[in-house]
Amino acid sequence: MKKNGYLFFLFSILFLTLSSCRKDFDFEPLNHSLVLSKDTIFLDTIFTNTSTTVQRLKVYNKSNKNISIHSVRLANGMSSDYQLIVDGLAGKQFSNVEILAKDSLAIFISAHVKGNNTNSDYLYTDQILFSGQSKTQKVELVTLAKDAVLLYPKKTKDGRSEQLQITKETKVTGFVLNKETLQLNATKPYVIYGYAVVPENKKLTIAPGTTLYFHSKSGLIAQPNSTIEAIGTIEKPIVMRSNRIQEAQRYTTGLWNGIWLNNTSNSILDHVILTNAYNGIFVDGVSNLTLNSVQIYNSENTGLFARNSTINATNTVIGTALRTSLSLNASGDYTFTHCTIANFSNRPDQKAVQLIGSSNSSFKQINFSNSLIYSNLTSSLAIQKELLTSQNLLFYSNVIRDLSTDQEIYTNQNIFQSNVILNNRQAATLYFANSAKNNLAITDQNSLIIGKAAVEIAKKAPIDITGKSRINAPDYGAYQYVPSLK
Repeated sequence: MKKNGYLFFLFSILFLTLSSCRKDFDFEPLNHSLVLSKDTIFLDTIFTNTSTTVQRLKVYNKSNKNISIHSVRLANGMSSDYQLIVDGLAGKQFSNVEILAKDSLAIFISAHVKGNNTNSDYLYTDQILFSGQSKTQKVELVTLAKDAVLLYPKKTKDGRSEQLQITKETKVTGFVLNKETLQLNATKPYVIYGYAVVPENKKLTIAPGTTLYFHSKSGLIAQPNSTIEAIGTIEKPIVMRSNRIQEAQRYTTGLWNGIWLNNTSNSILDHVILTNAYNGIFVDGVSNLTLNSVQIYNSENTGLFARNSTINATNTVIGTALRTSLSLNASGDYTFTHCTIANFSNRPDQKAVQLIGSSNSSFKQINFSNSLIYSNLTSSLAIQKELLTSQNLLFYSNVIRDLSTDQEIYTNQNIFQSNVILNNRQAATLYFANSAKNNLAITDQNSLIIGKAAVEIAKKAPIDITGKSRINAPDYGAYQYVPSLK
């Protein structure tokens, strides 16, 4: 009897539990307003035929009853370029979507926008519609799409991206530029996946106003005896940057790998702006590289790294890099005239300019003149000790910031001539137009150095990076001074 009574008790508890569960999970049709976390969702600005990041929408059921939403769908239906994920399922329309009382539902939204052949930016829009018994609520979806040309590696038979052998030691994911893609123009921007490679003995020509966007771990490689001719103008510069074009990424470092010039010859970059790379430009064994009015900003490692090369740079600006803005190594022939090299990284070991070599290095010459070399930390210039005996190293008429206790190197008149050294005995802070936003023009607050660069050097570069004349009263660096914001 006791056993039967115990079994009766267990069945009674089970019956009550199941009855309670059925009541808890009864769902009524939606007949009141949902609470939505947003009424409009702005997805990333993207390039056509690429995908946005995923955004989230929260849908709240504030009532005391479990509800069933008759439909959750995109207004443009199956033709929409938006995609939804509801309850773990991907699609564009869903029926009988359930939300428990006092609970919420997360909906994930992304877009993969197809081109419209307009050659211009356009807004792609849609709506998420929530339909109940008596009303329909909506959430607006907005994406800015940029029409672009996509360049990317081919796929092999096993589905992998094409691999290219660049050197004996280096293989990369990429593709070789062909007859059509060796001529890049400004009709549409280009989005590059992997490395775009200029083949040996070929020339890549980039027209004024062209913009190249590079995906993560992508870049541009010029192979031996090839040439890059990228000539922009003040009004139509050539831009090379990451394809992560959200405002929050504008000043982020290391979003793509940069340019690698590998034993090339007679290349010229003129009015080119390069940002967000790991190494802005890596120059190795290059003969006759001309940099005129080039700007390099927000590099992860080095803005411009060169070894065994010949570089002639004028009106060139190399801004913040986490380690070194400009690094010259081993050997070569380097001339920097009216250049601004300034590093505002917070790393304690950062430098604006670093020279590495020995007295036996085959530096033909290293010559800085009428340039501005600046770091917001202790010392902007690092020279390997053995180089200080070289006869081919000259700093003439520059501004150099150095707050270190070791000022002895600047007494070497064979190397340092007619320079302004900003140290502890002088006002060492320079005022720039907006260093945080890569505007490295000096302002009229820098009276100590304005108009005092060498006139004979200025005659070699009579126009500054913005087109201003500097003949009569030249300033140091790539810019003539600008008025400060009062």
